[in-house]
Amino acid sequence: MKGDFSRLTFDPAKHFSRVLMQQGRVQLDADWNEQASLLLYQLRTLARAVIGPYGGIEEDAFRITADADGNLHIGNGRYFVNGIQCANEGELAFTPPGAWKTPQGIRPAAGDYLVYLSVAERHITFVNDDDIREKALGDGVDTTSRTKVVAMLSAVAVDNLSKLTGKDRDDAIEAALGKLRPGNDSPKMRASVKESEAKPHDICSVPPFAQFRGDGNQLYRVEIHAPSKGGKGASFKWSRENGSVVFPVTKVAEGKKVNINRFGRDGRFTLRKGDWVEFEDDDLLIASGDPLELARVESIESDSVTLDTAPPADFGSDQNKHPLLRRWDRATGSTYNKGTIAIQDEKQVYPLEQGIQVEFHAEGHEYLRGDYWVIPARTLIGNIDWPKEQYLNARRAEGGMAPLASMTIGSDGKPTGAPTDLRSLIQPIAKRVP
Repeated sequence: MKGDFSRLTFDPAKHFSRVLMQQGRVQLDADWNEQASLLLYQLRTLARAVIGPYGGIEEDAFRITADADGNLHIGNGRYFVNGIQCANEGELAFTPPGAWKTPQGIRPAAGDYLVYLSVAERHITFVNDDDIREKALGDGVDTTSRTKVVAMLSAVAVDNLSKLTGKDRDDAIEAALGKLRPGNDSPKMRASVKESEAKPHDICSVPPFAQFRGDGNQLYRVEIHAPSKGGKGASFKWSRENGSVVFPVTKVAEGKKVNINRFGRDGRFTLRKGDWVEFEDDDLLIASGDPLELARVESIESDSVTLDTAPPADFGSDQNKHPLLRRWDRATGSTYNKGTIAIQDEKQVYPLEQGIQVEFHAEGHEYLRGDYWVIPARTLIGNIDWPKEQYLNARRAEGGMAPLASMTIGSDGKPTGAPTDLRSLIQPIAKRVP
């Protein structure tokens, strides 16, 4: 979640059950958010224990059917995946092969396919949904944000799936999803603060003996930009604002110019020449394949921004996809390239700023796009809030996958025969009293 948070404190390993407010105490966003996470964790854990890895409540929930013209339909209802509730509140229809694709973005060729549900949770701000914003506060003034469950339909080719039954079919399905599903183990990172000589200070600066040299409390975010392939090629980007500074794109002009809404921001939430930004919209958030390069701000005139890289095709043409520029902070050093830093040797030290430095330890695990760590930095203690000398696992968005149906695609790109239902249905426990 890329919100403007003070810190993220929820840790299931601590086995806390609730947060208790005390009278006369300072109220913090971290406590509010931890209480919500505790309750959600308990509910989803219970759902997994009772339902299993996946299951539907209504008879037609996410049922895949095909009509005489080869159009596929998704039944309405609720379906649980890894304890996460997904809802289809109105029956959806789509026509293969143009409207549905494999995870690689390729139209499916003839053969057997597994249709599965992929579930993730997305962070939503007023930029993504203007109803969150209280209009009386004025343009660009936000309060809270939200999270939203996003369910996506995908398909993957599985050889001879239509000919398999029983355990053989189940094993083939699990093998196919296992290759797509993120592993439970993730790479690790350690953050520390390098001791440095004292810098001149005034009443607005931190004490000279402090190690963290920042003039304000920050929540640094270190995020994997390009995933590793065979253990190599990963890179990361970082932000001192947890990646929360965004600028909605209102128009894409000619070439490398875009118009943005700056909300009259200044200070630490503004956009300056030399900053690095990431193109983002609803489609790019779920796109597979190689990530786009970051773009550098070359100049700013009012609300017009000139970048060193042209936006991707069709970016900003549909405002319903919420196009925006997300700011990342400036990377330096010999491994720096287009706003990101390549991860090279194990436990190599990479400096960020203000004395903060990080080092990575993969332990044989792949870096996945979106893996991240957060580093609270505090001026009062002149340090970061990080377990001393410890490597911490990357955080990953909670999600899951569930098989829905198998189907055979003919040479004309349409299903041959009815899809085979692979869902699990939940039988009600309660019975009517005789």
